[in-house]
Amino acid sequence: MKKILSMLVAVIAAGMTFTAFSCSDDNSSSGDAKAFIVWEAVDDAVSYNIGIVGNTSKITYKNTGSADNYYEWSGLEDGEEYTFSIYATLSDGTNTKTNAVTRTVCAEKGGRCLRVMGYFRDSGSTLEEQSLHLAVTTDGLHWQSLNGNTGVFQLSTIGGNRVRDPYIVKKPDGKYLMIATDWTTYLSPSSPGNHRLYDGTTSDVSDWDYVTDNYWNVNTTCLIFADSDDMTEWTNERQIQMVSDEEKTAFKAAYGNYQFCWAPEIIHNNGEVIFTDPETGKTYTYGVIWSGSGETNGTTSKSYNSKKNKYETTSGRGFGYRRTFVNYTNDFETFTDAQVYFEPTPNNTANSNIDASVCTDDKGKFYIFFKDEKSGYYGMGENYSTSLLPNSFNTNCIWGRGWNGKQVQEAAGGTYNQGEGMFCFRPNAGVDKWYCVLDAHDAHQSKVFATFETTDFMTWKENDKTSWPTGDIRHGACVEVTLDEMLKLIDFYGF
Repeated sequence: MKKILSMLVAVIAAGMTFTAFSCSDDNSSSGDAKAFIVWEAVDDAVSYNIGIVGNTSKITYKNTGSADNYYEWSGLEDGEEYTFSIYATLSDGTNTKTNAVTRTVCAEKGGRCLRVMGYFRDSGSTLEEQSLHLAVTTDGLHWQSLNGNTGVFQLSTIGGNRVRDPYIVKKPDGKYLMIATDWTTYLSPSSPGNHRLYDGTTSDVSDWDYVTDNYWNVNTTCLIFADSDDMTEWTNERQIQMVSDEEKTAFKAAYGNYQFCWAPEIIHNNGEVIFTDPETGKTYTYGVIWSGSGETNGTTSKSYNSKKNKYETTSGRGFGYRRTFVNYTNDFETFTDAQVYFEPTPNNTANSNIDASVCTDDKGKFYIFFKDEKSGYYGMGENYSTSLLPNSFNTNCIWGRGWNGKQVQEAAGGTYNQGEGMFCFRPNAGVDKWYCVLDAHDAHQSKVFATFETTDFMTWKENDKTSWPTGDIRHGACVEVTLDEMLKLIDFYGF
């Protein structure tokens, strides 16, 4: 559904001017970088005129010669931020300023960075805010919301239908899976009992013992899943309990509350086997990691020992101690038992953590970022591993209060004291640069998200030349898409 070209930053006719800013500390000017620009298509457009907006008196425009709503401008300086003005030329020859928009993009040598970010909003607790939102970027720094910064998918069949922390993964078949924190008992009209269990069976519990109007008292021990071919329509919404009924009941008896399953993400290694069950020999290519607390049955938790290739147990963790668990799967319909996946253990002392997120350097190492809850400093910690096995990240600390006294944002000299809901990605294939985005919820500034940049996962710096969807956006995560997929989303939802 094509719409009239909308304003991304400011309408040129309003007489506004813009200046290019450096996007990094690298002051080298090579002139061989490119900026990739996308915008909403205009009905009846035959081509577009694009110009670089600056503080000069004259702007030279390029005609795209095409009705395509994207353009790659070459010959720019690497790491520089450019703002472009875009005008539609219609079939009758008119070129009206009322259709003018601007778009700010960073020029990069490494090529275009096409990502879609899922997030939710949190200025209130409405169903529209607590649903999947989408934004797009072509450089990894400037993000434009879709659908007017409103939700693109809401649950319709599960309790109060609210979700938080949406995460999207692209599967080998090219289709997408969304996984999210289950917030459906909040203002639910009824108790969503008899839901599915992780092993494919149905829960014997016909009724939860609460439906709540207390926003934070919503622990369900479940996660939400949904499927999509192209992120324009979502189907097969399902609520799956990630522990057994017996574990859930024993946990409640021990701690007085249900286990929570927060901030889920998918770990994988591009179709390779990442875990082999030591008891059954079955192999798995995906893991669903999530933040929980204590021991899964209130007393003990299953924990894999890779040196002995066997399961052991942990014990003694209280309800206030938070850790990362995992269930392995090949189809996101049935899963293994929950087991401990990660707890940072610097100097042989385990620390509480939530919101774990994993990325790779594509050279054989994996890095896990997490909300480090050591000593009340709730910022971002970082550990590494050479595999995705459970407990493989625990002792390999890079940054953390319990290890070297600093968290990532402190090491980078950032202005954000706390944060959570982080995600890390490589904007340009083949270029040793990664961005790690932190939901700096304590900032309450114009930019709630903070971006940190690294070339080696050891040294970090804050990159504040960014733009984000407006409002109280929360807990993002991004997935790589093709140009055709991005243009389809823009055409379907609009900005």
